[in-house]
Amino acid sequence: MMIPALARAGAVPIVFEIPADKNPSNAFVHFRTSTANFSGRYLDANGNSVSLLKNTPYSLATLTSTNSVGGGAPSNKPAVLISNFISGRIYFNYGSTGLVGLSDAYIPAAQTSSDSNYYTRYAYLEPTVQASGSGAKITANLTYIDFFGLSLSLQAVNAPHAVNNPQLSAYGQEMVDAV
Repeated sequence: MMIPALARAGAVPIVFEIPADKNPSNAFVHFRTSTANFSGRYLDANGNSVSLLKNTPYSLATLTSTNSVGGGAPSNKPAVLISNFISGRIYFNYGSTGLVGLSDAYIPAAQTSSDSNYYTRYAYLEPTVQASGSGAKITANLTYIDFFGLSLSLQAVNAPHAVNNPQLSAYGQEMVDAV
């Protein structure tokens, strides 16, 4: 995920990237929050501005337009422009659908085998996007508080005041048979 330069229009562009061998129609993002403090938009395939809905899965294919969403985000890449996001999470998952049942009152319970998303591979980050002077700023928590499902990285692009940039994580998996 990339975050281009501080937006002057009071919004932060977020650009999503997945490996080239993955289908963007099978990669989903959800903007989950239980507060009213969420607003953002994306451009559809025809270049029309569409408001983002909280707790709704969006495939990366849906978030891709031949036009830039603004704020320095490139065209032909999945991107959103977030102007307000207080106390929430951005969930990512790869599969045939987004996470099941995400809502104001429900988040997946990674430790509960009866949870409808228990067998879904997902990850999240906790961002805050707020107005800042004539622009907007983002802070984000990438720590794997509950579990480790997908490797995430966060990179601030053209951000002269970025701290601890880039935020990177690496994940390796080893399968071992016990004898």
